Formats: sequence, C-alpha cells, structure tokens
Amino acid sequence: MFYESGTRTAAFSVTERRIEPENGRFGLALNLWHREDTHLDSLRYELRAPSNPNGPQVAVWLERPGASPWPEMTFGKGRDLHTTIIDVPEVGSVGVGSLGIELRLEATEMPDTLPARLDLSFDLSHEDRLFETYTAESSLEFDLHRNPNAQS
Repeated sequence: MFYESGTRTAAFSVTERRIEPENGRFGLALNLWHREDTHLDSLRYELRAPSNPNGPQVAVWLERPGASPWPEMTFGKGRDLHTTIIDVPEVGSVGVGSLGIELRLEATEMPDTLPARLDLSFDLSHEDRLFETYTAESSLEFDLHRNPNAQS
C-alpha cells in the first residue's frame, strides 16, 4: 500500500491463479489500484524467477489486456535470463482506475516451492494539482507451490 499524508493513495496486489501447479503452470494477476483523483502515468514490473543456473527455468507469457485500447508497452527479458520486464512508459487513458495485467508462468520442472520476486515502480499524478507527480517503488517476494493445498 502507498500512502500520502496518511491517506491510502495506491494499493498493489498479486493473486495466484492455479492452472496446473503440479506441472509448474501458474497464472498471476497483477493489480494496481489508485485513488479516483489520481492518474497512473507510467508503470514497470520486473518479475524475477529463481536465478539458480541448475534450477528450473521459468517461461513467462503476457495475457493480452482487455478493456480500453492499450498504449504501447515493452514485454521482454531483462539483463539476465531470469528477469521478465513489462514496461508501459505512457499509460494514457488506461491509467484511470484499477489497472490489471495477467501473466502465465511455466517452469521446466516444478520443485515443491518455486521462489519469485516482483519489483514494481510507477508514476502517479494528482488530477487537480498541476506538477505534483509521485514515483513509487515496491518489491514483493513470494513462493509458488506445487501442492495446491500449500499456502503462497
């Protein structure tokens, strides 16, 4: 959660969607909510899978976003083979209200626990206050579990 003067301004969440966890297939729903009187100007996610060279490799797919026509975005690999980047430098009209992105992950082999890390950065501006823009960053580490009854 992100606060300005004690008021919740934005909230970020990751929801796991189990597809076939026993086979290393997962879905992740990334959601960024922000206050009604703000506008999301830019957004960047960096998803880091385990960087163990002897561990499983993780392929990441981006689900096509729905709703309004989306601005141009970059979806690609980071500087290392374990990082996937989603970068939307100019969010435009999609930046009003909650913004959701869906990902699909597939590991070449599935250990009992697959650690991951998601870094988020975004720029947010107030609609009624000119030249007031905030940059926020956050990181979230979480585990994906092969056993559907295990907790993430």
